[in-house]
Amino acid sequence: MSLVLACGLVTAGAVEARAGTTFTPSGGPAVNLVGTNVVFHFDEIGQDFRCSPFNIAGQVTSPGTGRAFGSEAVDLGGLTDTCSNPIWGLTDFSADPAWRLTVTGAATGPTWPVRLEQMAMSLSALNCTVKFGGAVDGTFDTSTQRFTPSTSALLVSSVTGSMCVMLDFQVGDHALLQGYFTNLPPAGSGPLSIS
Repeated sequence: MSLVLACGLVTAGAVEARAGTTFTPSGGPAVNLVGTNVVFHFDEIGQDFRCSPFNIAGQVTSPGTGRAFGSEAVDLGGLTDTCSNPIWGLTDFSADPAWRLTVTGAATGPTWPVRLEQMAMSLSALNCTVKFGGAVDGTFDTSTQRFTPSTSALLVSSVTGSMCVMLDFQVGDHALLQGYFTNLPPAGSGPLSIS
C-alpha cells in the first residue's frame, strides 16, 4: 500500500510539473491588437516615433492545442500604422509579416508573460531608411485582453541614406516600444484565451 501511495505521489508530481511547462491558446481565431500611445523611442539619439493608428492583426495558432512555453500562440503580421517624428514629420513604417506572440511562462492570475518576437521593421523618410528589430517582452492579461510591453531588445541593424546624419542613427542603437495593445477581435471571432 505504501508503494502504491508513493507511486501515486510520483505520478501526480510528474503531471503537475508537466502541466507547469505548457499552455493552450484558444479563442479567436482572428486577433486584432489595437495600439494606444504607441511610441518607438530610440535611446541614444533621444528621438520618438509616435504611431497612431498602430494595429497588429493575426490568427491564433492551432487553437485548442497544447504546447511548450516559448512556442507561438498568435501568428501576427498584418500591420496598420501611421508614424511621425518632430523632425522627420510623417514617416513610412514597414514590417516583415513574420511577427509572432509567444507565451514564455506560467500565469499569475489572468496575466501571462509573453514575447513579441521576430520583429523586423524599418522607418523611412527624407532619404534615410533605418532598419531595426528583435523582440519585446511583456504581459498579456486575458481579462482585459491587453498586451503591455515591459522590456525591449530592439536594435538598429542598418542605416542607409544621406539624410540619416540629421538624427545621427547608428547601427547598434537601441529602441524601446512604449504604449499598450488591446485585442479587439473582428466580427465572428472571440477573445484570446490562454490556459
